[in-house]
Amino acid sequence: MRKMAKTFAFMLVLIGMAGEASAALVVLYTGPMKEKTLDGVIQRLSCDVLNLDKKVQSVTADVVWLDGSVLATNTADVQPGQVTYNFVTWAGATGNLYCRFTVKTKKVRGYITLYNQDGLLISTQEAY
Repeated sequence: MRKMAKTFAFMLVLIGMAGEASAALVVLYTGPMKEKTLDGVIQRLSCDVLNLDKKVQSVTADVVWLDGSVLATNTADVQPGQVTYNFVTWAGATGNLYCRFTVKTKKVRGYITLYNQDGLLISTQEAY
C-alpha cells in the first residue's frame, strides 16, 4: 500500500510538471514601424490579433517604443477565430514603435498596422 501511495505521489508531481511546461508563455514581436505626422496628419498605429486556436485565448498586446518603454497595453480574452480591431492603439508619437504580444499558444497571430487619419491602411506587418 505504501509503495502505491509513493507511485501515486510521483505521478502527481509529473502531472504538475507537465502542466507547468504547457503553461509557458509565448511572446511575439513585430518589427518597428515609423509612426509620423505626414503633412500635419497624424498617423495611427494599431496592434491586433487573430486567434487560430479552438479555445479562447487570453492575449496581452503592448505598443512599445524602441527603448522598451510600453506606451499602451491591453489584455482581453479573444474568442476562437476572432480578429481584433484596434485592440491596442497609439497615435501622435513620431518615432519607431513595435507591438509585443504575450499569449499561451503559437496559434495566435499578431499584427501591427499603420493607418492614416481617415482609417485607410498604410502598412501592416506580422509578429514573429
